[in-house]
Amino acid sequence: MSNYRLILIYLIGIFFNIGCVSESSDKLFPSNDAEARVIFDEQLSTILNTKCLSCHNFHSEGSSRYDSFDKTKSAISNIIKRINATDNAIMPPLGEAVLTTVEKQVFENFLNILNSEPDVNAEASKCTIFWTAYKYQNFDTRVGVSGTFDEVFYNLNNNAEKTIDLLANANIIINTASVNIDDKEGVRTTNVKSAFFAFLEPTITGKVIEYNEKEAVVALSLNGINKQMVFEVTEKADQILLKGKIEDLGFFKWDQAFDELNKVCGEFHENKLWPDIDIKVSISRKE
Repeated sequence: MSNYRLILIYLIGIFFNIGCVSESSDKLFPSNDAEARVIFDEQLSTILNTKCLSCHNFHSEGSSRYDSFDKTKSAISNIIKRINATDNAIMPPLGEAVLTTVEKQVFENFLNILNSEPDVNAEASKCTIFWTAYKYQNFDTRVGVSGTFDEVFYNLNNNAEKTIDLLANANIIINTASVNIDDKEGVRTTNVKSAFFAFLEPTITGKVIEYNEKEAVVALSLNGINKQMVFEVTEKADQILLKGKIEDLGFFKWDQAFDELNKVCGEFHENKLWPDIDIKVSISRKE
């Protein structure tokens, strides 16, 4: 076969691969992104970084790029076929560091979670997030607007003997599209969802770094930026309450979201939102 034909076949292959991934990954796995991100952030991204991204990074084309959650999500079925292949299609290729059985299982777990339905209602009473934002120009007369999130996924230390030890290695992920403000008409909820959170990354994640009976240090990730926050801890029988504050949302690059929300409802809050957000987390043991 001539070099010309080989090049032609190669280019057709690239075009075909790009076409195959033109369908949104959201259509492939529409239901359980938030929980899958826990696996991706905590486990899968490390495996990809150490054993895959030397080849499958932003320099790659189409379905061969695994440098983000969405790209990995779109390609996960093909990745699993490749890592389980028994011929020259195996990934990583021969001569490179092989994947262990445990690492392969992480890929399988990621796919299984994407294909599963999130069990939101079963967990809703156990962990609840409350937030309060503030509006109006004058600090002394500013008014709080409070809400929750309906979809909160988390891993707690369910083997804890003491309630406080539920926080050991705990992590949480919030689907911001599930924001809920208790207004009868639902206008505020719609505005915050479509004109604020739509211009930030779709999830907020947190991981408990250390804790004691008085405070907990949580690594918070919002809009692709990481920051450690200190929460005040209160323990009441079978319940833990965490209370903290994001001092300045500007740290998390909220400018576009702020501007978009002002376009929709700025006239109702004098085009002023204060950058600090109060956060309360309620965690209860299951009966």
